[in-house]
Amino acid sequence: MPRWGTDLEEGVFDSLMAGGGPSHDQNIAILKTEMASPLAKTKGYVLDLNFYKPPDLEVQQDGSDKKRVVQQSWKDIIRKNQLLGAPDQYGTVAEFSHVIELELEDDEVKLRAQHMLMDLDDGVVYSRWEIAERNRPPPKQFDEEGQEIPYEPVTDPEDPAYVKRLVPADMIQRIQDTETFLQEELLQWQEEKKAQIDDFIVKLHNHQYLKIDVAGLTPDECVDSIQCIVRPDETVPLRPIAMQPPNEAGDFKGLLSEPLKEEQEGQEGELPRVYGLWQQTDPVALYNSKVLPGQPGLGVAYANTMFAFANEENRDAFVKEPKKYLVKAPEMPKSYRLMMVGPKGIGVHT
Repeated sequence: MPRWGTDLEEGVFDSLMAGGGPSHDQNIAILKTEMASPLAKTKGYVLDLNFYKPPDLEVQQDGSDKKRVVQQSWKDIIRKNQLLGAPDQYGTVAEFSHVIELELEDDEVKLRAQHMLMDLDDGVVYSRWEIAERNRPPPKQFDEEGQEIPYEPVTDPEDPAYVKRLVPADMIQRIQDTETFLQEELLQWQEEKKAQIDDFIVKLHNHQYLKIDVAGLTPDECVDSIQCIVRPDETVPLRPIAMQPPNEAGDFKGLLSEPLKEEQEGQEGELPRVYGLWQQTDPVALYNSKVLPGQPGLGVAYANTMFAFANEENRDAFVKEPKKYLVKAPEMPKSYRLMMVGPKGIGVHT
């Protein structure tokens, strides 16, 4: 039978067809594959290991031939399997750069969970705040004469502008949001999981460990509080994203001053864009040992720096994974050969 996927894909498929699920090694391989993807490297990811119970380990007891069974923690899974990255040339294991702890009293956790409800139509879980935001009427609109325009909600589910109104009475509470279940989770957090986090925290400096009281905060307010601490300088992007300006001027100078696309605007306090060490040379081509001049119509802004590309293929490759091509400073290929031509007496010396 011809192969249709990778060893991992076919192995997981065989496990599912046999009525089981991915093995421990397959789960680790899946995590590593997803975390190493260009999208995860560029935009980040959420690593949630609570869904997965790893196999127990047999550990030799001190001074005895007997072994005891120990359940692996997610801390051990991260470190032993090098999920955050392989050790560097000195053998240093990759650790978290920051740890953000959201502080909340147990009663506040239970209170929030009481209002977590799942919509039976789409299976999505909504908080009380999300339900209120979803059902909030749009802002009032006025015509040129200052008269209020009556609001007419879209009732046709087939209409792209339709937004379903959430009715708490028609939604259900999940078992994991009940007080009994939460009490067990909170107890396990205090007795086991908190100690695992502390093991990561002790390796950090004070500015790398952030503890934020989120009681009474909405999700947006919580994010704003974290950004104020993690990103004190608004001119430095927290996570730079490659963006394409329209460049209607069609020249290299215009690339530095033209606004970005509408969906990318609204970022205040950014520094002016400049050309980096690559100037107008295609960084992707240079990465592949080729020297190609960039085109003004194929520019990309990344971390306040402008790059130009020789073709759309190289531009799209850079947008997908920019850090890959900027790891080291630009240098001419070893096989690069230069010929200088011109009439005698032009004044150029080799």
